[in-house]
Amino acid sequence: MAYFFYVAASSLLLISAQEQYVLAGTDVYFDSLAYSLDQFSAPLNGEIIGAQFVHKSGRVTCNINGNNGVPASLWGCSASGGAFFIELVQLPDGPINGSTLYPTPTTEGVSGLKLLGCETDEVTWTCTVQFYDLADYSASADPTFEMRDESNVNTVHTYNRFSIQYGEGCCDVARPDNLGNGTADVYFIYSNIFTDEPTNNPSSDPTMGPTETSESPSTSPTKNPTTSPSRQPTRSPTPIPSSQPSNSPSKDPTTSPLLSGNPTMHPTVEPTMLPSLEPTMLPSASDEGGEVDVTDETSDDENVDVESDETESGGFVDSALNGETEMWIVIAAFAALLVMIAVVGFVCYKRSKHYRKTTTNMGYDDWA
Repeated sequence: MAYFFYVAASSLLLISAQEQYVLAGTDVYFDSLAYSLDQFSAPLNGEIIGAQFVHKSGRVTCNINGNNGVPASLWGCSASGGAFFIELVQLPDGPINGSTLYPTPTTEGVSGLKLLGCETDEVTWTCTVQFYDLADYSASADPTFEMRDESNVNTVHTYNRFSIQYGEGCCDVARPDNLGNGTADVYFIYSNIFTDEPTNNPSSDPTMGPTETSESPSTSPTKNPTTSPSRQPTRSPTPIPSSQPSNSPSKDPTTSPLLSGNPTMHPTVEPTMLPSLEPTMLPSASDEGGEVDVTDETSDDENVDVESDETESGGFVDSALNGETEMWIVIAAFAALLVMIAVVGFVCYKRSKHYRKTTTNMGYDDWA
């Protein structure tokens, strides 16, 4: 089963396992009255075995005396078929001499080939054919025709330039009775396309078109990607996350965190510059996490268990932390001084009493 490739604008279309039709020129101009200056280049580096021509616009004639002087042929001279006047020319390029690539005497289906005799001052136009007949095609009726020569392969490169010419328009040979012009698309028939790094094992079943690729493909894509990835993933995920995390992970917080020995690791970001001098003895707390206003209703006349208050509300610690440490030190020092004075006074009193008693006893004994 044969397959064929049409290649247009750098995309491949299936046509043959050995041949590829590649668009070389679009709306290429040809003129029956003058040499056409319209040019195009080979689309790919490689070897071609022919060219295909697709008519786009215009009509031409080689004899204005026929068809009431109206150009009626697509590629030739008359409205009733007749010879072809179109040829594919490779233009001179440095050491490369210009020449007619198609038709030649070896082109398939060509007959009645008449060479073009230009004047010596017109040889630079490089046209060599005036007209010819082409089997299975009509110059006036077929909008598409091909010229092929598989026995004579032509190597082309993207820097080569080409044109299509109307034979009698190339130089002044029977030109005065010509009329009309036209345009055509030109496809090169490649038998071999040169690549920089050809594959050693090309696919035996190529795709009809190139596959679509993502703009940013992954270097190591997963075989089973997630259908709904997170749009904002966590910056520091846990290595082994819990499959069933607690809705309320925190335990009941202590009402006196400073006495628990485990202060918070994340203190407030904006601490107060002036701490309270009279902190509440019982900080607010709530089983539901809300704030509850608890006021200290203890009066000056009521007895309060200082140790209990300090244990429950952190009284001394709170006082120390609120800047009252110096006052407590003074009170303690004063109490210690009073105790020392009392002890010294008591000792002195006991010794004085003992001394007087001893003295009295000695006097009586001596007198006796």
